[in-house]
Amino acid sequence: MNRYLIRSVAIMAVIFGTVTSSVAGGGSFTRGCAARDMQVLMMLEQRESGYGIAAGQETNEVLIELFDARTVCFSGRVLEALEIYDNIARRITSGPMN
Repeated sequence: MNRYLIRSVAIMAVIFGTVTSSVAGGGSFTRGCAARDMQVLMMLEQRESGYGIAAGQETNEVLIELFDARTVCFSGRVLEALEIYDNIARRITSGPMN
């Protein structure tokens, strides 16, 4: 599962980087979303390495939420996206993911 997570993160990072570089006038807000995204991804990877395959479904759900946060950020609703990232981070650090 860890290999799958790393591969998924790598693919998403490439897509995220491509979209970020193609956005005209992507200012510090877009960079703020990117920074928070990477923080949450690192938190998720650390958590996944501790739980292994058992957390697979929860990890997939969190990755979907991350994608939603990216979509919200790209649409220009940066504060809303940052709130989604914060909720994901709380979900990751609050113990077993529900």
